[in-house]
Amino acid sequence: MIDAPTWYGLTILVLAIFLLLVELKYYTHLVSGIVGAILFVIAAVVLLQGPLRFTPVVAISVAAALGIITICLVPLGMRVRKAKLLTGPATLVGEIGVSRTELSPEGTVFVHGEYWRAHSDQKIAAGHRVAVERVQEGQGDLMLFVKEIQ
Repeated sequence: MIDAPTWYGLTILVLAIFLLLVELKYYTHLVSGIVGAILFVIAAVVLLQGPLRFTPVVAISVAAALGIITICLVPLGMRVRKAKLLTGPATLVGEIGVSRTELSPEGTVFVHGEYWRAHSDQKIAAGHRVAVERVQEGQGDLMLFVKEIQ
């Protein structure tokens, strides 16, 4: 005969899973993750009563593994969410470069190790530092809109 799970064990298990999901979705400085792992141990111990119940050693081992995964992977995930895009034209916005030709209104600038077509509302002499304000995609190429900086 299989023992039915207890209502309070199921409630604690659902709460533990909820707290672990909260930690994954919103970084709570591991508060939800640690509390969720502790509740997971308690839920595993009290979920089944009788001959088929989980031993505390198994419950603690599984919860410890789950807690370690949460503690190690959640900060990495949050770092990725906050990371700046590493590719694409949007990464050029805000970058500093040098005008290689006179910009009146168009010319060439050197930004991020590459030469780009650039446009400026004001005349900029060659060799002056420029900042990229925006990037416009044209017919097969990009046009950087820049301004001179001191």
